[in-house]
Amino acid sequence: MIIYHSFEQEVTVKESIKFNFDQIPEKEARVLGQTLLEACKKFYSDPKNLAAYEAWEAQQEAEHE
Repeated sequence: MIIYHSFEQEVTVKESIKFNFDQIPEKEARVLGQTLLEACKKFYSDPKNLAAYEAWEAQQEAEHE
């Protein structure tokens, strides 16, 4: 089961997808990593997304104290 989280919604997908990361060639893994890094930078450069993350992080810390 895959649970996709975003700050606006949570979606559950009931099919399982399995990846064998050891079979991804190094060049493709680097491209995938760079793509993910750029997407994260873009996402968190939006003050609304950063504020939502910080609120979520504070909630997580409060729940685990």
